Amino acid sequence: MSAQSSGIAGAPVTRARLWVRPHWGGDGGVRELTIVALPMIFSQLSVVVNMFFDRWFLSIYDLEYHMAASQTGGVVWWLIQQLPMGVVAYLGTFVAQYHGAERDDRIGACLWQGIYLSLAGGLFNILLLALIGPFFGFVHPDELLAGLEATYVRILAIGSFFLLLNTAFSFYFAGRGNTWLPMLVNFLNAGANIALNKWFIFSPPEWLPFVSPGLPGAAWATSLSMALGTLVFVAATCTPSQERKYRVISAWRVDPPLLTRMIRYGFPQSVHFFVDVAAFTIFMLIVGRVSPVALAATTVAFTISHFNFVPMIGMAHAVTMLVGKHIGAGKSKVAESTTCAAEVITMTVCVVFAACYLAFPSFFIGLFLRGDHDPAVMRQVHDLARVFMYFVAYYAIFDALSLIYSSALKGAGDTKFVMLLSVFASLFGFIGPCLLVMWTGGNPAMLWATAGSFVTIFGLGSLFRYRAGHWKNMKVIEHDLVREVEAEEPTSIGRFHIG
Repeated sequence: MSAQSSGIAGAPVTRARLWVRPHWGGDGGVRELTIVALPMIFSQLSVVVNMFFDRWFLSIYDLEYHMAASQTGGVVWWLIQQLPMGVVAYLGTFVAQYHGAERDDRIGACLWQGIYLSLAGGLFNILLLALIGPFFGFVHPDELLAGLEATYVRILAIGSFFLLLNTAFSFYFAGRGNTWLPMLVNFLNAGANIALNKWFIFSPPEWLPFVSPGLPGAAWATSLSMALGTLVFVAATCTPSQERKYRVISAWRVDPPLLTRMIRYGFPQSVHFFVDVAAFTIFMLIVGRVSPVALAATTVAFTISHFNFVPMIGMAHAVTMLVGKHIGAGKSKVAESTTCAAEVITMTVCVVFAACYLAFPSFFIGLFLRGDHDPAVMRQVHDLARVFMYFVAYYAIFDALSLIYSSALKGAGDTKFVMLLSVFASLFGFIGPCLLVMWTGGNPAMLWATAGSFVTIFGLGSLFRYRAGHWKNMKVIEHDLVREVEAEEPTSIGRFHIG
């Protein structure tokens, strides 16, 4: 990527600071980060709660098959979403940089390009996931497990349209600093999904003959709750005030140059997301070939890890938005302050969770071992999951590095490097070793060790790239719109505009 295409041609590259003394007020301060990040963290917590109750209800209904199939089927479905979702989600960086450059008149056009990409991505998902059945039959010799997985992803494909549209609307608001509305919509989605799960999993209504109990009911609950979120987003967006400031209605036409740039910068993020999820999908499928018990224990361990990992995704999104905003305003030093503050907070939280996982593994595992199941199976799941918790505690630390520093790079536009690093770490740190363990007859614990090598490579690679400082000269918006104020040191106590 040339300097001209990514930022200021011929601009000197200076190393980024890994430590900036955190300050409370002003641009790049903890207060600004908290205002933007806290709702996004709560949004991700709602996802954790949602996933927890999904798995919990299914573990009561059937631990060995329905809950296990929800993990593998859900991972495959989520894998397919990454190709369109990475591009759609990257509209948030465009919105943030236009907002920082004080060109709010371009924001509505960004939203519409994201809507068009969401509709195209939803159609792609339905066509692809409709053909997924034979794949599970090839991977799993167990016909019941393969059939449940295929049914699950086919139903979730219907919700793909709403998932992608919700992503576009969420980052339209988040890119401008308004992260509270996406949080409220996520809470609404989670509440609706939990209520519908309890209803559809155990006793679906007769007047909905297409809803079957167990895993299919859980899939319908998820799809319908996402549709509800889309309706709320549309109502909140199509208002006179939003139109006057951001042209959310009048900028409905396809903007080929903007759409091309969104795909150009967003596609590497899609590949990054896809490769990451693909690596874990292959991992889950290999574990599933070992035994349903190993898969159930892995599902429990991964679900527990979401307590620390998923909320920190909210912090990572906030870093991307804020770095994008400050880069658009020409303030790379402020972007460094934001990144450092986020890393301190994230690392602290991950260390605390890792300590809890090591000290009280049985407490977390016991949350999922409920219901009237074979005691011998439950004991095997508990013992395996307890071993896996040690790996969860380890990679929680490197997750903090990878999430924050890779998010800062993406906020500036350095998506190509993040993509290449992800491909390298997945192939040589995860998928390759994982296949080697399988071919040599290794046990599930050895498979879990490959996950640790993956996050270590990706975390350290993101740290070194951030430190190199190339990202500070990158932009995704038109260069002539960037405010040239880098020489100005932030001295006033300001606030991130909640637009």
